[in-house]
Amino acid sequence: MAGLLAAALIVAVRHLVVRVLTGVALGLVLLASFPFFLFGAFGAASETSDTAAPGRDDRSLVVEEGADMIDPLWWVYVDEGWGPTKQRWRVGHFNGDVAENALVEAAWEGPDRVRLVTGYAEDGTERVHLIDLDRETGRPLRTVTLG
Repeated sequence: MAGLLAAALIVAVRHLVVRVLTGVALGLVLLASFPFFLFGAFGAASETSDTAAPGRDDRSLVVEEGADMIDPLWWVYVDEGWGPTKQRWRVGHFNGDVAENALVEAAWEGPDRVRLVTGYAEDGTERVHLIDLDRETGRPLRTVTLG
């Protein structure tokens, strides 16, 4: 929108000085806003898995993956219900800037328990986090945040 306004000013104004100043101002605005567009794209998360709970069609385990510059990020949620009444409960958040905080696996251990594995077995940093859920609401009884 600002670009269209600046273009209209450049075309409508006859004075060369005003045209040049408008063009320079537009260039500075675009140059200053470029990092926000560039770094804003890194924070966008995308859903990488959505797995139904065993024996429960109304509950699913959702993993979203994104990045903070170069560090991988994971968010783990439990969705309970359907449509507009669906609840999303955060189970964990993992910042993979350190290898032992990286999310390796997110799976169901049963209809009311989630199993999260972080780190790597090869270097001995693998840890298993078992998260129990409320049987009725699906809300985690605790959450995990690493990093």
